[in-house]
Amino acid sequence: MEELTPTSMEAVKSTQPESKDLLKRAFGSKWDQVVERYRLNPKTHTARITRSRDTALHIAVLDQKEDVVKELVRLIDKAAAKNPTDKGKASEGDDLVAKKEGRTPKLC
Repeated sequence: MEELTPTSMEAVKSTQPESKDLLKRAFGSKWDQVVERYRLNPKTHTARITRSRDTALHIAVLDQKEDVVKELVRLIDKAAAKNPTDKGKASEGDDLVAKKEGRTPKLC
């Protein structure tokens, strides 16, 4: 599989350090470090890291990193369970997994 590059994904020049960090790690295939960022900081779950407004989860799906996708979704769900007011945000991850598995995702 062709390795993704920031240019191919229309990388955004973000002023947010966490977004830049996630972008660098995702495109550098440092998925263990992306997972650790998701584990340590729930705000990273919604960090938009490309011009297309993709998250690290989106990039993992595009890069066909099934184990990473499952772990990121698990972390998103865990964070949503701790903070029920943000529970709707976890559905984005569920939809990406559904697409990956060839199922039809829920509509918003």
